[in-house]
Amino acid sequence: MLITALRRLSSDSLARNSLLIMATTVSNGGLGYVYWMLAARAVPPNRIGTATALISAATAVSMIANLGAGHMFIQRLPGSDAATWSRIVTSGLFLASAATTATATAVAVLVPFFSGNFGFLSGLTGTAALTAAAVAVTLTTLLDNLYVAHRAGHGMLIRNLAVAAGKLVTLLAVLATGHQGATAVLVSYVLPTLLISLATIAVGNRRLRPSPRPGAGPDSPPPATVSSSAESPGISPAGASTAGVASPTTGRAGVVSPVAGSASGASAVAAASVAPPQRRWRGAAAGLRAELPHVRTAVIGHHLINLTQAGPAALLPVLVTARLGPDANAHFYLAWMTASMLFMVSPAVASALYAERTNAAPVPVSRAAMVVLAMVGAPTAVLVIAGDRILALFSAGYAAEGGLLLQILVLAALPDAVANLAVAHWRSRNEFRLCRRLNLVRAVTCLALAWLLLPGAGVTGAGVAWLIGQTASALLVAAVALVRRHRTPAGREGGRDHPETAPKAGSPNVTAPVETVREVSERPRMGRDAGSRNVSGRAETGRESGPLGGAGRGAGARGGAGRNGRATAVPPKGFQRPQTGSEAPTGRKR
Repeated sequence: MLITALRRLSSDSLARNSLLIMATTVSNGGLGYVYWMLAARAVPPNRIGTATALISAATAVSMIANLGAGHMFIQRLPGSDAATWSRIVTSGLFLASAATTATATAVAVLVPFFSGNFGFLSGLTGTAALTAAAVAVTLTTLLDNLYVAHRAGHGMLIRNLAVAAGKLVTLLAVLATGHQGATAVLVSYVLPTLLISLATIAVGNRRLRPSPRPGAGPDSPPPATVSSSAESPGISPAGASTAGVASPTTGRAGVVSPVAGSASGASAVAAASVAPPQRRWRGAAAGLRAELPHVRTAVIGHHLINLTQAGPAALLPVLVTARLGPDANAHFYLAWMTASMLFMVSPAVASALYAERTNAAPVPVSRAAMVVLAMVGAPTAVLVIAGDRILALFSAGYAAEGGLLLQILVLAALPDAVANLAVAHWRSRNEFRLCRRLNLVRAVTCLALAWLLLPGAGVTGAGVAWLIGQTASALLVAAVALVRRHRTPAGREGGRDHPETAPKAGSPNVTAPVETVREVSERPRMGRDAGSRNVSGRAETGRESGPLGGAGRGAGARGGAGRNGRATAVPPKGFQRPQTGSEAPTGRKR
């Protein structure tokens, strides 16, 4: 039975990577408890409050300024060649880090003028601390998404274990020197995260980068077709320009084909390593320019979704500090970090679900929901029953102030999971507008209620606001599902094929491959917005291809030659397309 379960796990990418994500969460949570328990016992509460307020501000800055590069990695990296892969990753990390640095500097200068509780950010020391912490959070977030993009959960587990252990060891070392203030917490929190992230960029990414030769590396997928117009000349792994060299597209599995002339591409990569510095800098600059349209698309599409989705979690500790001060934030933050073990599960599984569908795997939402339930069910029961006793491990004061808050936060984990999985499902179908609206309802409800409730109810008011906001978003998801089920035929939702019922490539009803969602989204020069209808691959008449690379109702599902050599519909003369419940009658004949 155990062998059978292991075999099923090895063949089930979603379950395997979700299990690794769960292991990452549990290990981070366990080592995080030890870290904060040691910090809470060694550092006075007011100093803990200052440190946690700065970490909260850094998390919010990173969330605002990372440009959505993480989900851009998940969308574009699978199937890319070595040169394109390096250009995407290098440009994404550089641009996100630069934007984070600029935003952190602006926040450190401006925020103390509006809130005296953030006076610790003023001055060169506060600015440097906030900038370093924010860049560290940005890098570790993007690197986690890099592993998720390649479905390499084991790499993410190892990296996060190293970060968590490094924080604990560094805290012990700093405390041993006699420093017992906020500096001890900040140095031990930021320094290991930065160093391990930089080491991952320098060494760890080699296993993820595709080989220049097809099939030469254990982790490299076979290269795809010759480059499309969306892939502009960029930098190779050594930093040289790839202009004039045939490179694969970043299409999904199932729509790729071998690259002709791979030997010349390998020669170009080898020649790049001996290119003069001036040429390498020109190649790097060309690569950044080529990526700017894709980053702009990611900001318009994914980043706005991420802002409204992660915004309440990042800003809630900041609101507590602004309304109640750093001391109250210390009690809130420890309860929040204890409950965050549950809050990290559903976003991680949602990212894995999105990565699976980006890799053309028809994974239903129900499977992801079962994975989340299996991960959070038992911990939720434990924290509801014994949450105050767990907080008492930090100190009796933390248990008295945060016991009820922790129980309220834990109850919000289930509606939070419903909303996160719905966003991942809609995101994979390029329904960005619906994602933004759902997250906006959740964000506005949480933050507005928290601002109103905090002065009267204390830190518990923030938990009540969080629970109401998550419940409202879950009810909205249920309402959308009921409306769609009522208005559309069975097997379809909103005019799109379900993953379970979408026609598969090679089936009798499919005569040629169709354009994938990513190929559509990687045409920024066509002026298509990531949140518009065109990004979803719909034709102007409202018909479309399948959401995961399978043929849908639009061009490509039936015979005939069409754009880019793909099959298009050639109906008989006088044929009139059947109407669906969501389409207005056009009166036109085909």
